[in-house]
Amino acid sequence: MKKLVLLGATGSIGEQTLEILAKKDDWSLLAASCCSDIEGLLEIINRFQPKYAAAISEEKAHSLEKRAKIDNLEVLAGEPGYNRLAGLAEADLVINAIMGAAGLKPTLKALRSGQRLGLANKESLVTGGSLISQAADKKDAELLPVDSEHNAIFQLLEGKNSGEVRRLVLTASGGPFHGYSRSQLADVDVAEALDHPNWDMGSKITIDSATLMNKGLEVIEARWLFDFNYDKIDVMVHPESIVHSLIELTDNTFQAELGAPDMKKPIEYVISYPDRSESSSDFDLFGRELSFKKPDRSTFPCLDLAYESGRREKGYPVVLNAANEMAVAAFLDENLNFMRIPAVIETMLAEHDPVDLKTAGEILELDRQVRQEAREVIANC
Repeated sequence: MKKLVLLGATGSIGEQTLEILAKKDDWSLLAASCCSDIEGLLEIINRFQPKYAAAISEEKAHSLEKRAKIDNLEVLAGEPGYNRLAGLAEADLVINAIMGAAGLKPTLKALRSGQRLGLANKESLVTGGSLISQAADKKDAELLPVDSEHNAIFQLLEGKNSGEVRRLVLTASGGPFHGYSRSQLADVDVAEALDHPNWDMGSKITIDSATLMNKGLEVIEARWLFDFNYDKIDVMVHPESIVHSLIELTDNTFQAELGAPDMKKPIEYVISYPDRSESSSDFDLFGRELSFKKPDRSTFPCLDLAYESGRREKGYPVVLNAANEMAVAAFLDENLNFMRIPAVIETMLAEHDPVDLKTAGEILELDRQVRQEAREVIANC
């Protein structure tokens, strides 16, 4: 029986992972964590009977321990708890689906422990890409991307050397506002922004899709996952979300990975890797239209802000990510206009002094500072 550690078990990726796990006779849940959704984690514990669990605070961990209906459950708290779960030697696979920069230290812990890591926490690579690459290389740890686009490229690059590949092409749905002008975006509300045409995702990533920041973060992620320079990573809008990504080879031919827009597919791939599991669902490609367009970088400036931040390094990706998280949260709380999201990010980037970040602690301290300063910027928008 193989054992899974699932960090961020109550979020969108976590829920879909558990749906897959419930159908597998050869896998069990070794450990699960949540941030604050204790009720959701309790349901998971009582259903899947893990050996370990972790919550954000001692108070929530105590509540969890008191209310869980299984014997011999070890409940942990906070960052030390998450890190311990990430490094459990008993695990066959760790999936990090924690949202935000809080996922960085568990990612590093898993890799430094030599774990096979399924990474759904893109912010780890955005903020700490160099540290993560070093940790994976040092321990020869397997880093498997869960994001559909990177999972597709991972599959496409297998068996190829980098000299054969001219560029990577990440596809973007364009989100709910594909084709909108700046004037049309001026009055969009939260409900409209959350109404994604293709994907079922959490609220934060859905807003990032609407601003194209999600694709910008994925560009930075791809740079560290696949060791390609930014001038060899492109973005193409593909509204149907059937082509999950492409690679262009040196002979001017393209290879692509196609399938239904369903996050369970890359999750299943990561769990089964290096094997493939059979799917019970059908996907009929025939009769479908596939279209590809260049992104509207003027109307959706977040994409270029991400490219610029990634190229500059020196803490800029940390600022980009933290400012974006704060701006998106303010928009979701109806305290910030949709069109002001990139303005907040641009302001924070302009105020940043370049700095070499050598540890996770330094990264998270900069993240904390940016969030604090971004609150003031948002309050004045």
